[in-house]
Formats: sequence, C-alpha cells, structure tokens
Amino acid sequence: MPAFRDVIYTEQNRAIFDYWSSRRSGKLAPTRDEIDPTDIPQLLRHIYMWQLEKDGTTLTGRLFGTAYTDFSGADFRGRTFEQAHRESNPLLFDRMQANHLRCLHDYDPFVVVRTNHAFNRRYRAYEGMILPVTDGTGRPYILLGGLVPLFGRPTEVPSELDVGRYASEMIVENDAVIGGCKQQR
Repeated sequence: MPAFRDVIYTEQNRAIFDYWSSRRSGKLAPTRDEIDPTDIPQLLRHIYMWQLEKDGTTLTGRLFGTAYTDFSGADFRGRTFEQAHRESNPLLFDRMQANHLRCLHDYDPFVVVRTNHAFNRRYRAYEGMILPVTDGTGRPYILLGGLVPLFGRPTEVPSELDVGRYASEMIVENDAVIGGCKQQR
C-alpha cells in the first residue's frame, strides 16, 4: 500500500504535509506551539485551521487562507464547521464532519480529491487535506488543513435537482486508497 504522502496529489499539500511531519518529532501529531503557518509563507493561501472546542464535537474556524476563502466565497473564522458547511454542502456534510473529527480523535491524517457541489451552487474540484495538531497535553485540538482548487474555474449547476446527485472522489484513509464514483441517495 502506498504511504500517505505518496497519494497526496498536489505539490502544495505535499509541502504542508512535509512541514507538519517535520514538526512531529516522533509523536503522532505536533503541538500547536510547534506549528506556525508563517514558517511556510508560500503555502499560507492554502492553509486553514479548525479548532476543536471543549465539548469534543464542535469545530470552530480559526484561520483560512485565500485559496479557501476564494474557493468557498466566505471566510469561516469564528464560525462553526456546521454553520460553514451544512447548508452549502448538505449531501456531504455528515461525512465531512465525521472525517474531520476522526482525524483529530484518532490522529489520522486524511486527504480527499473531490468533485462535488460545493459553494454558491457550483461544481468545484479540489484536493483537501487535514492533519491533527494537539495542545500542550497531547489532547487533539486543531486541524491543520490544506485546500488546493483543481482544474480551473467552477461551472454553474443547471438546476437544484442536479446538485450533488453524483460525487466522484478518491479518499485516502489509514494509508489505503478508496476510490470511485458513488451515487448520492
């Protein structure tokens, strides 16, 4: 099976992964004090961060580079993951939230290349990656993410009936590649 880094499609996310990996110092995940996005200024536009709140299930936006805000049409700082994504991406919201929380709780990096209905009723192709970051005690605390839009400009969705009918994706979980085109029900 390929190593996690080997299945990261974009150069930008590989560089973010390399930075994160270099800060781990043999641990499952680096601490927030060991991560400083300004260390990699050439990648700032692709970086985003979600913070896990004390309830263990709520993610709040903390940092979003211009690739994320341009792609989504919004800046999610201070908004919860649910506020940011449930309405704009209802068909994939539960899966997206579960993947984000699993990444934190299981120290399990995650990358996805997906073409689906995203924001503003447009189909977008992108590679998204999330990496766990801990607080000083080793508690999962922050998701360090990378978002790289793919394949140029979005296209308009012709009607509400077409939104999210199909989602094509390649998901990398636990160093295994799961791919395919799955019809949404």
